Order: sequence, then C-alpha cells, then structure tokens
Amino acid sequence: MRKLLLNLLFISFLLCFVVAAGYDISKGRYYPELAGLGNTGVAGYLVPNAVQLNPANLAHYNGWNNYWYGATLENDLSHNDFTMSLKLFDVSFGLSYIYQNLGNIPNTGLYSGRIRQNGSFSEYITQTQLHTATQLTNLPLLKEFDIGASVGLQKYSFMSDQDLFYRFGSVFSFDLVPDLYFGFLLNDASEAKQMNYGIQYKQPKYKIFIDNGDKGIAGGAEYSLSNMLSVRGGIDKDFLGLGLGLIYDKLYFFGKEDMGLGIDYTVQIPLDKYPFETQHLLGITVREQDKLPIPFLYKYPPYTNKRFANVVGWSLRDTNVQVFYKDVLIDIVKVNQNGNWEAKLPLNSELNDFHFKAIQKGPRKESLASKKYRIIVDQIPPDFRFDAVVNSDAVSVDVYPTEMLADAPFVYELNRLSYFNKNKYSFESEFDNIYDGFILRLNDYAGNESIIGIEEPFIRFSAPNQQLVVTYKDSYQFIGNAGIYHNLTVKNLRNLFEEAIPLTGKINTTFKPIISLEYGYNNVVFTDKLPKGNVRYNYSFYRLFNYKDINDREIDLLATCYVLPKSQLLEPLKRVREQELVKWVYSLMVLNSLSSARECSVDEAYDYVLKNRIVSKREDLRYISRGEAIDLLSRVFGYVLYDTHIHSKYFDNINTDHPYIKSINYFVEKGFINIEGRYYDPEVIITRQELIGWLKESPYFIKLLKEIEEE
Repeated sequence: MRKLLLNLLFISFLLCFVVAAGYDISKGRYYPELAGLGNTGVAGYLVPNAVQLNPANLAHYNGWNNYWYGATLENDLSHNDFTMSLKLFDVSFGLSYIYQNLGNIPNTGLYSGRIRQNGSFSEYITQTQLHTATQLTNLPLLKEFDIGASVGLQKYSFMSDQDLFYRFGSVFSFDLVPDLYFGFLLNDASEAKQMNYGIQYKQPKYKIFIDNGDKGIAGGAEYSLSNMLSVRGGIDKDFLGLGLGLIYDKLYFFGKEDMGLGIDYTVQIPLDKYPFETQHLLGITVREQDKLPIPFLYKYPPYTNKRFANVVGWSLRDTNVQVFYKDVLIDIVKVNQNGNWEAKLPLNSELNDFHFKAIQKGPRKESLASKKYRIIVDQIPPDFRFDAVVNSDAVSVDVYPTEMLADAPFVYELNRLSYFNKNKYSFESEFDNIYDGFILRLNDYAGNESIIGIEEPFIRFSAPNQQLVVTYKDSYQFIGNAGIYHNLTVKNLRNLFEEAIPLTGKINTTFKPIISLEYGYNNVVFTDKLPKGNVRYNYSFYRLFNYKDINDREIDLLATCYVLPKSQLLEPLKRVREQELVKWVYSLMVLNSLSSARECSVDEAYDYVLKNRIVSKREDLRYISRGEAIDLLSRVFGYVLYDTHIHSKYFDNINTDHPYIKSINYFVEKGFINIEGRYYDPEVIITRQELIGWLKESPYFIKLLKEIEEE
C-alpha cells in the first residue's frame, strides 16, 4: 500500500508536465495564519495550512488537519476556502475547494485577472485541488527533504470546461544548519513567475519567514506567548499584516484527548490606500494533534557477535526516545541539540526486534511507532564447502560459505582476494601452487572470523600427462596416487561407464583403473569426494577410427568425425559420386569442434547446396569430375577467388576462357594441385584420394587440427 501511494505521488509529477495548462488566479488569497505572516510560507515546515504556498508543507504533519475561512475582500469579492488533509503511512494527501464570487463588474484594474483573453468576464470561479507530499530520509548532508505536488481544476462562470493547473515543490534543511529550512515552488507554466523561493528559521518559541513569491519579497514572524497563544506580523508589497493565533488542544476525539481547535485572526492594512481596503480575516482549524516525527536509526549493526549493540539514531531535538524490545519498553534516552541519540541495546536472543517512539513531555506529544529494526546475534564463525576442477595444470576453486560474508575470502597461499558472484566465491591457480592445500580467511557480517586450511586435497596423475589424448585404443589405463581419505569414482560421460576406485593402502595407494573408450570424443571425469568438498579431474580422449587399407592419421580423424564413412576399407582410388561429394563437404563445413561432431544425412547436405544454388539439381549417383569438385569446394568453403590471376595459364591444355579457370588457378596458387606435368585434365572423374587431399587443406580441417594441438 505504501509503495502504491508513493507511485501515485510520482505519477502526479509526470502528469503535471504532460497535460497541465491553466490559470491559477485564485492563488494569493491565503488562510489568515499566513496572511498575518505577510503571505509567506514557501518553506512552511510543520505548517500544514501553508499547503497553497507549497504542497510539500504537508509532508511532516503526522495527523489530519481541516481549515475553513470566508471573507469579503475589497468590499466586493466573496472568498471561501475549505482544505482538509490526512496522512496514510508516510504519504500525506490534501483536498481543497475554493470559491470566489463577484456580483458586480469592477471599475478598477484590481480584478483584471478575471478578464479572459476573449474579453469575457467571470462572475465566479471554483477551484478544486488535490495535494500530495512525502518525506525522503537518509539522504547525504540533508536533515529533512520533503516533496509535494498540487494538481487543480479551475472553472469560470462563462465556460463549460475546466482548466488544469499544477504546482509542486520541496522543503529541506541541511545537517550543518538544522534550524534553517529552505523551500521552493514550481508554478504552472501559465503563471507569470515560474519559481517561488522561501526560507524559515525555526526555534521552539519563534519562527521567521522570508519569501520571494508572486508578489515579490515578503517577510513575517511568529512568536509563541504560550502553548495556546501566538502573535504574528508580516509585510508584502500590498499589505502590513498583524494577527493572533489561538489553539486549544484539549478536545476529545474518539475517547482520546488528541484533537485541537485553532482560531486565527489577521488584520491586513494596505500600504497604498487605493484600490485596497483594510481587511479583517478570520479562519478556523480543526486538527488532530501533530505527532512528533518518527525516530529512526541510521547506525546500527544488523548482525553482531556481541550481546549488546550500540546504535545511533535521529529524532526531533529536545525530545526523548522510548526503546521497545519485543514490544516491551526497556529504556528512555534523551535526544541532544543536534537531533541525535544513542542507546546500548541488550541482545538476549538470536533474533532481536526493536522499535522506537519519540515523546515530548511539555506539549504532551508523541510519535507513531517506528518500523521494527532487527539485530541478529551470530557467534558461530563462518565455514565453507568447495568445488574444485582440475584441468591439466590449472585449478579453479568455487567456495560456498555457510552464510553471507562481509567480504570475499582471502586466499593465503595466493596472497590475494577471490572474486565472487552472489553466494559463490572463486579463485584460480596453477596446480603446483596449491597441490599441498590452501588456507582461507573468512569474515561474516557479525564480525566472526575463521581461518580454515584444506590439506592435500588434490591427486597427481602420472598418466595421462596431457589434457587431450588422441588414440586408436579401445581403452586407456590411468595411473595415479592418492591418500586413503580420498573417495574416488571415475566416469566416462560418452558411454556412461562408471566405477568406484578402492584405496586400500595404509597411507597412499597407487591406482590404475582401465577405462573403455568409444569412437570419437570421450570425456572422462574423476570425482573425489572430500570431507569439505569435491574435486573433479577432467580428461578428454579422442579414439580414432582406423581404415585397414591406408595408414593416414588425418584421414582416420575425418572418418571419426563423421565426414568420411566408417567402413573397414577406404578404397582411395574409388571414383566419387555426387552424393558422396555433397555429404562429405557439408559434414566438414558444419563440424565446429571434436566434441560436437555428428553424422549428417545426405538429404540434409542436399538441402543446403540446393538452397544456396551450389548445385542446380540432385543427381546422387552421377560421377563427379575434377573441375566440378573444385567448383563445389570453392563455393561451399567460401574460397576468395577475386585475387586469383585469371589470365595466368598454368596448364597447356587449359585456356583462360575455361569455365572453371578461377577455381583451378586458385587451387594451383594455394598448392592444392601440382603443376609439374604442365597438363591437367579437369574432366577426369575425381578419386576419393584426390578429393580427401583437398578436404585436408580446407580451413575447417585446419581449425580441427589446431584444436587438437592446443589441447
């Protein structure tokens, strides 16, 4: 609900800028309390009746407030003003209704504001306003910061429509000068003066106001003769105002003595007799007694490992703050001249809830209860679990604390902080640097510190000694050495082979598990479950398919990656058909890495080449010539032929007007075709051996070999 009210406040600001366009000519007929102060109050902190001067003045009044006054101004103008306001949560709302009636058209320029641009004169004006305001707390350098907005509709006697107008403003004070309040008001765009300013110097017995508003510079002051009676004086460019304010605050409302009746009288003496007359203004206010501002803490420990907590808060100066522990009053502390108060709170359980109230004995005021502040007692040092991954000579460690930490754990062996992401802290190291273990220092929000060492968490493998092993064998034997407190299992993620490794030695055990391998990529993971975490050792194996009729490791690699068919014999001199060419070339093109190799279908390959117009039609069993193969490889592999020397003649039988001259010359210049014989027949049917030689020179296959070399 509170968030909804705040959203309504900020939306009202936006609507003001988007749709407002009106003439607020009823402004300036202020309540007698303000008229007695020279019509000042832009910085009217704790003066809710000054809402017409600045809607932010509502923000700090913590009760409901209603006022009414009616007067006849300049002997002709009947003016009535009714305003009510109340507070919901920490958002204040107000509603005003103003009515002015002028029976006779005046002869002076005093009412020229009633003459519209079309020359029509308005005999009466009605105005309805909605006000809203709130307080913003805990802002740097600021003791108070209130914002507010007013949106109104104004209707003239000769118009069926209503004009929309707005005002919004702020009242604030600084920590360095807490008794001096500053205010500003942004007027409707139709107003002659866009910005009004004001200051207020506030003391318990008196207030001083200075404004620069619609009528220029004005000033006023109020002095309290007693809790019930105040005298006022002020001056603006038109009037000298003198007034009295009487408040009787012993009325009962719903069985409680918390309602007050205020009567304000002001006489305004014109500084220039014509066209003004001396005015006598009388207003009545009925209000719920203003409660003190709610105290709050701005320095307290949400977590601690002690049984007492020192807290610092703010409240209105020269008041007392009641301290409630689990809704029971346990202490009363005094607020100093700067509005600060301190308390030493007992923490008798793990969860400790406190709230506070401000009280003032003289005027018998008290605040509403503050929000609840929870202080958690935690005397248990932080602990952690970890997950480590060993990849060859590098180790990455993820630390999972048992609670939120105040800062990242410090790794002693590496002499540096770890970096974190939410509740996980991570660091990396070379394997040899932390093989014997590591030590972490952890600090939680309660101030507890723990230094925890992990001894000998890792295992050394003597075989294999590299991250990626390429082999023809159908199994591999690991060799490692581990202490008996390790709990090892090994798993091949390719074929789901898994077994536990028994460690039966007295201190250390040498283990030699044999892991079966499938053709292609095999990811073998050793998992070691330790008392405080898990360690994983990742190894990659690539088992090659083996042709019986050739001895070429790279061709075996192409078969393993599903580019070439897995058959016992390759038959390298066999002639190539179109479906073989299309499938092999497409399979190599889509091969991204060893681990992602997959078998592509002939239909899938044809879909690609037909869609991209690499071939005009599908002829699966047609034999392919050298020239056609060269052209298709150039298109699929994206060879750049623009820089090829098309006028160069590398073979005696191939002229520069040959349809495949660019592709053939490109293959010659890249070394794919031997030119020693000076004769090359592109119409000859290509063999598997010649085509595979070109596949091995493609950028896709070179990338594959580079991946193996890097790993």
